[in-house]
Amino acid sequence: MGRSLEGLPRLRRKATVGSRLPSVEMPADSASVSSEPSSLLSIVDRTAYDRLIKSIADALPESTRSQFRDEAKECTDYARARKLIELILAQSAVIMARPTEKDIEGSYQVLISLLDRLSDPEDLPIMVDKILSNLRASVEDKPSLRLKLLCNFYNLLKSGTSERFQVLLVIIEYARDTKQLDILSDFFADLENWKKNWRHLSAEDERQLYLLVSETLAGSGKVAEAQLFLIKYLATFRETDPGLDTPVTVALAVKGVIGAVREPLNALRSASDLLSLPAVKRLASDPAHKAVHELLEIFCFGKLADLTEYEDRNPGVLEANGVGREKAFRDMRLLSLSLLAAEYEEIPYEAVSATLQVPHEDVESWVVEAITARLLEAKMDQEQEVVMVTRASHRHFSHQNWLRLQEKLHVWRQNVSSLLVSLREKKGARTQASRVQESQQYVRSSHSN
Repeated sequence: MGRSLEGLPRLRRKATVGSRLPSVEMPADSASVSSEPSSLLSIVDRTAYDRLIKSIADALPESTRSQFRDEAKECTDYARARKLIELILAQSAVIMARPTEKDIEGSYQVLISLLDRLSDPEDLPIMVDKILSNLRASVEDKPSLRLKLLCNFYNLLKSGTSERFQVLLVIIEYARDTKQLDILSDFFADLENWKKNWRHLSAEDERQLYLLVSETLAGSGKVAEAQLFLIKYLATFRETDPGLDTPVTVALAVKGVIGAVREPLNALRSASDLLSLPAVKRLASDPAHKAVHELLEIFCFGKLADLTEYEDRNPGVLEANGVGREKAFRDMRLLSLSLLAAEYEEIPYEAVSATLQVPHEDVESWVVEAITARLLEAKMDQEQEVVMVTRASHRHFSHQNWLRLQEKLHVWRQNVSSLLVSLREKKGARTQASRVQESQQYVRSSHSN
């Protein structure tokens, strides 16, 4: 089991008094560590086990001390690692009561090193689960230290193993349950790079991880980040996956769609990406969820008139899915304006008023709101009552958008060519004028001589 710190970084808290977790040091109960990757067998020697057993025995009541010492000695003499792990875990309260955090870390490191001495490989996941259960047993007794111990556990396990992945999931769950998610914020942000170190991560593992992160972030109020991980979860399904039509997958697909509809301004591109996912495509042919799928299509490609017509055909669908009607229509007005700006470089106020179905005097406030939301960049000519667009966000880059871009590039190329010709002509004219001037000076000089 290597001690590589690949994967999870050392824990860091945000700057709050007394809350920063210290960096991991090698505790007193362990031997020295080589700079080369090695197994825990070379990190922890027999004397470390003896010291741990003695420290636990000394803290026990006299009536049970001898029995514990004898059973532990039998385990070490006959290499019964599983039995020794269970014996030490049974006295975890004694370990957690040791005087310093360094002592506690050292005790658990010695305990974890015993995993490397298991004679039966099938015992490994069982013992890992027992240690995890022990560390996460309390959310009130030393939660910061317990989370640190879990991360130490992760870092001591061999990279890319299923056991290490299981520890990671527990770390996320425990950080969530003890409200210490700020510690993992950098990890969540860098999850895709972290995943590259797990070459054999299965689709099922990916789903479990993405869904846990999504639900964890949602529970802490980070709705936008949670939505992104939910989309990553849905993206793991292929057309042929047997789990595509399960009630859980369908429910999460609907949740992803509704999340995109609720906050369409925060995820213009990801909303249209959703429509290409097999898990979401299936909703279009599902009578129970067809209307939800159509709603997403409108927010990806439609305008305000489409949403108005949709609501007339599907009364109550917005409210039934937790989508606020007032906000939905406000967002659609802004998206409609963005779409209009993507199609035209100059837009009369009347066109904005008609498209957004708002009074003429409100046009400028809507343009300002769209600019504030970074949906477009524009200036307003108040005298001519025209919106002059310099940039607009696209919800979906369609074939027509490519044609329009090609046309603009063609015009730009022509303008550049004309400019170059003009510059060459001016340069030629200047050169000719210079030659004439030189000739005249030469003639004047000759006459003077």
